[in-house]
Amino acid sequence: PITVTAWGKQLNVDSATDARIAKFISKYMQGPQTPEPGAACTGGTGTPNGS
Repeated sequence: PITVTAWGKQLNVDSATDARIAKFISKYMQGPQTPEPGAACTGGTGTPNGS
């Protein structure tokens, strides 16, 4: 299972090939729900899991 998130929005899917993921990203990437549109994602902590 995969959960895609974007500042208060979530999409749960069973496969990385689910077409709804691309639609979700297109709709919410730098969308109106973003608290700081255009801000860089730097200075984070931890390492993303690439699996």
